[in-house]
Amino acid sequence: MVNKKKAKRLLALLLIFSFLAKAGADEKRFSQRIEWTADKNAFEYRVELKNLSEAKSTFYPTEKTFLDLHLKPGKYSYRVFVYDLLGREAAVSPWTKFEIIKATLPKIAIAEPSALIEADENGKLSLDVDIDGISEESVIELVAEPVSGKVVSGKKSATSETGNASKINFDDVSEGKWRLRVINPSGLTSESDVIDIKKKSVVVKVSEKEQESEKEEPAAEAEPAKEESTEAEPEITVEEPSSDTAEEEANDNKKDKSEKPPRPPYVCKDINIMTLYDTQLCAFNTMVSPMDTIFKDEVKTGSFFPDLRISYFPIKNEKKRYGVELTHLYRQTSWELNDAYNLELKSNFVQANYVFQRRIFTDRTYFSLKGGFGLERIQKKSQYDDDSYVEGREAPEDKTYNLPTAQVGVSFFAIPLKYIVFEAGVDYTHTVFALKSHVGFVNPYVALGIRF
Repeated sequence: MVNKKKAKRLLALLLIFSFLAKAGADEKRFSQRIEWTADKNAFEYRVELKNLSEAKSTFYPTEKTFLDLHLKPGKYSYRVFVYDLLGREAAVSPWTKFEIIKATLPKIAIAEPSALIEADENGKLSLDVDIDGISEESVIELVAEPVSGKVVSGKKSATSETGNASKINFDDVSEGKWRLRVINPSGLTSESDVIDIKKKSVVVKVSEKEQESEKEEPAAEAEPAKEESTEAEPEITVEEPSSDTAEEEANDNKKDKSEKPPRPPYVCKDINIMTLYDTQLCAFNTMVSPMDTIFKDEVKTGSFFPDLRISYFPIKNEKKRYGVELTHLYRQTSWELNDAYNLELKSNFVQANYVFQRRIFTDRTYFSLKGGFGLERIQKKSQYDDDSYVEGREAPEDKTYNLPTAQVGVSFFAIPLKYIVFEAGVDYTHTVFALKSHVGFVNPYVALGIRF
């Protein structure tokens, strides 16, 4: 008994889950799009959408001139705010109302569909029907059977896709086999069974007296042929337009051809190229002896190549963005020690990260989490000014190491201007798969760049 009860509960839960999943899928089956005219001074737009039944507003930031939504049936209104490069509100549109109606599959029933239906001699047909699930925008038409492209549309009336029609009128219907087809604005379509339509025959009755009078009437005398007119036909003259008028028309044509529709504003694809200003703080480095770096006379650090970062965010919505970034860093460090020991390290570092960003504070500020793998190429060169110091110390070396690395990091990312980006954060990088040589460093940085 216990197993049966559990089985029934499980079956009930599965049915409820499948019903909820189907309901959610039906809601997302149809999408709506709100569009507006581009503003040449716009940095971005912000759409305020209000559900009139709930008196609740939702805001959607976007750089495009349209917004795709999945709304439930109901009445809504929206307006569009325009923001300039400095983030100021430049303009706002008036409220626009619209209604989302429920999409339904139309149901068609025809009175006596198997009987022969007659249209009048002019092809006019009034068809008694019972159609459920239509709206004022629904298309109701007769389609020839077999379908040959011939369609006759009828008149219809309903307020929503839950409306009903009881009589449809058609004009210019020819004899033959037809089907009644209903197409809703949502795209859902239904067709009826075959309808056999025939025109009514016209019978003209003539009385016997009218027949006798027609026989007794003599044939009408032929009219004498008209004499050909000897008068000359009037001449028709066409005045040529004056030169001034012709020049004006030519100028108007040139203006019409030269005028082009306004170009829509450029929409950034979120490709960013930035220059980094950073400092590498060494956590540990087994390639350098601590004694060599503590007792030092001088440290020289230089960067001959710019530190660059390229990022791209192809996946995004109003709150989250997903993308990738590629970073290049270069460092050169040298030590000149008291015991005439000289050490030089040149490091080229390339890192590829996956980046997740979430919007915070405003529509143009994000918190970033990132992580990935890279490669650090280290050129190590050590030597002694006097060979007497080699004994008991590290031997001179001139070698290049290629060390794979892993990195994690956090940052604050902002878009202060339309084509300018800013980032400040800190990364931690650690070598992996290197048995003898280990390097780890913390890298705080700020970055400034352009946005495409």
